[in-house]
Amino acid sequence: SISVLELSSFALEGCYWEKVSPSIAAITNIYADHQDRYKTIEMYMSDKAAIFLFQKPEDQLFLNSQNTWTEAFTSQATSHTTLVDPQTVEELDALQLKGEHNRWNAAFAIQIAKMFDIDSERIRHSLQTFQGAPFRQQVVGTAKGKTFVNDSTSTTPEAVMAALATLPRACFIIGGTTKKLPLEKLVHFLEEYQGTVVLLKGSGTSELLPLLEKKLPVFDSLKDAFRAATETSETEIVFSPGFTSFELFKNEFDRAEQFNQLVEEYNTF
Repeated sequence: SISVLELSSFALEGCYWEKVSPSIAAITNIYADHQDRYKTIEMYMSDKAAIFLFQKPEDQLFLNSQNTWTEAFTSQATSHTTLVDPQTVEELDALQLKGEHNRWNAAFAIQIAKMFDIDSERIRHSLQTFQGAPFRQQVVGTAKGKTFVNDSTSTTPEAVMAALATLPRACFIIGGTTKKLPLEKLVHFLEEYQGTVVLLKGSGTSELLPLLEKKLPVFDSLKDAFRAATETSETEIVFSPGFTSFELFKNEFDRAEQFNQLVEEYNTF
């Protein structure tokens, strides 16, 4: 049997304890994260590297050809290493999902699928029919001319920046709990953004506010932020927090479901 797992840095600590890594490992992309837990970025990357450090020479490792950390990971790898580049993957022309980040993810999936002798026709069919994973820029409804996109799994500045780049004129709901991550790039994106933004309160939002030149409205609840977004936007409304969820919600899935519930209620207005 083949199992496909998404492993967090927290879970990958266990690879060190057991001195084991999966026979096929992929690091699709990597940026600073969880700096509320790790004292340095190097400590975070060390846990990420556990996904391949205990591989055998005949095992397979797939890395992003353009990521900053790829050279360091390659120097540590003892398995067969493939550098993935979307420019060299022909089947990507069948991908229906928007966004450069989705092209990278699909490129990894295609390269690994070919290892199992899955032919190009089946790969193209999958790309044409795949509508995306839940809560990852997922279109959850359309009502009164507005399209609602749930991107609740966006918990880092890079994730919300990817959404801002994919939907450059939408109204975004952003904000949540800090991970102690750098916010300068996100600030630049927000200052240059052509759509509108409303903020949801949280410790991360409080860190972001003083860095912004232009004032953005801040709301105490998702319901209030949602109402403001629907009054502001005539087209697309995107919930892409860019921070974690724990001050107002149980977890990212709880806040995703609450957003979906608000969309459902809006449909009945």
